[in-house]
Amino acid sequence: MERTNKESYSEFLEEKVLPYIDQHYDDGHVYLLHDNHPVHNSNHVREWISNNIGAAEDFVIPHPG
Repeated sequence: MERTNKESYSEFLEEKVLPYIDQHYDDGHVYLLHDNHPVHNSNHVREWISNNIGAAEDFVIPHPG
């Protein structure tokens, strides 16, 4: 099992999430729900979201432990 890091998470977003957004959200308004995991809060991932998804509303829930 591979551990999630900022690169693997942004790859997941690109391969799985972005195609879904493109297919189902024509208006471009997207909500992302993340826990407070360090990968989700990394500058790399935040920059990827900004560059590829745009003005997504990002909701953060507490990460247990």
